Amino acid sequence: MSYIAKTLNTKALTDAVLIDETKKLLGFERTTLCSFLVNLAEIDSRKIYASAGYPSLFKYVVKEFNLCEGAAAMRIVVSRHAKIFPRLLDEIQSGRLHLTGAYLLCKNAKRENFDAILNKALHKSKTEIEDILKTEASFSRSIREYVRPVETQVTRAKKQEDKPQEPISLFDKNISTQASPSSSQQPSQDTVLTNETPTAKPQESSDFEIRLGITVKKEVYENLKKLQRLTGKDKLSDVIEKAITHYLDSIDPEKRVARRQSREEKNKILVESRAINKLATFPEKWISTNKECRASRYVPQRIRDEVYTRDQGRCTFVNNKGERCEATHHLELDHLIPFAKGGISEASNLRLKCKAHNLLAARNEFGTEFMKRYETRSS
Repeated sequence: MSYIAKTLNTKALTDAVLIDETKKLLGFERTTLCSFLVNLAEIDSRKIYASAGYPSLFKYVVKEFNLCEGAAAMRIVVSRHAKIFPRLLDEIQSGRLHLTGAYLLCKNAKRENFDAILNKALHKSKTEIEDILKTEASFSRSIREYVRPVETQVTRAKKQEDKPQEPISLFDKNISTQASPSSSQQPSQDTVLTNETPTAKPQESSDFEIRLGITVKKEVYENLKKLQRLTGKDKLSDVIEKAITHYLDSIDPEKRVARRQSREEKNKILVESRAINKLATFPEKWISTNKECRASRYVPQRIRDEVYTRDQGRCTFVNNKGERCEATHHLELDHLIPFAKGGISEASNLRLKCKAHNLLAARNEFGTEFMKRYETRSS
């Protein structure tokens, strides 16, 4: 029997039976949720997500279990805290505490007063729990960060130009006598894009802008306003763009490689012009780092940039399905031949790995029990 057919059968139930059945289903849902949280905690402790090619449990849950980002984050946070406070699962299963309330407690309550705040949060709504946390755990309701594409006036005009003109019959009584589209009222810049495929040409994609909504500390905002005064920019977006560009110029490995190559080329021309045949005037980091690489675990910035550029700034782990890890943040350098076993810190022996897959490689090389001390220390 199909799901729809089963649903139609509920029409024959009386009100009392329907409510009773619904409450039973809700109880099953809570029990299933708690079982899911227990299993999720075990998946986390075994680091199964790393073997599957994911840099974090969050990415794994979103992709493999097809949960939205918010639902995945709630379940992960509560499952991890449930190992420390098992009572959380009992309260969720009994219905005295909902999942959102448990998530708020886990994110804001401290360990020393967690049980006391939990007692006050029972049978409370989300808003009531937030009010409790305001007084008990210095909770503040912050603005949720969002990233939203918006369409500019320029893009709208170009899309109108690119739209093919429909043939008009001279005998069509519905011909409009209004002015051309260019004279019509322009749409607002704040118009949010729909899911429809834009008709603009690919080279015009730069006309699309992104609207950001973030929450920052007061000190950050004051520094941003100070930058605005110093740079003479009218819009905060221009200040942020200038600051990001300047910061990227100093930390982007690809830009550092380009600058280093440019300096080496200029010094080569200078040496040739002076007819100097030896490289004694060159900085040491441009001549050789082999001895330095073999002597210590230290990896010079030149080699770090080379590895980053070669690996395209992405974790190099590939799972058994041939899928490469998508992590591009918080990357670490991993030795193909471990340094402890004589591996050298040169580009040929280094690769980018996210933290999860760097630990996975270490566990495969040195054993799980040996690496537990480092995992505990890093956590």
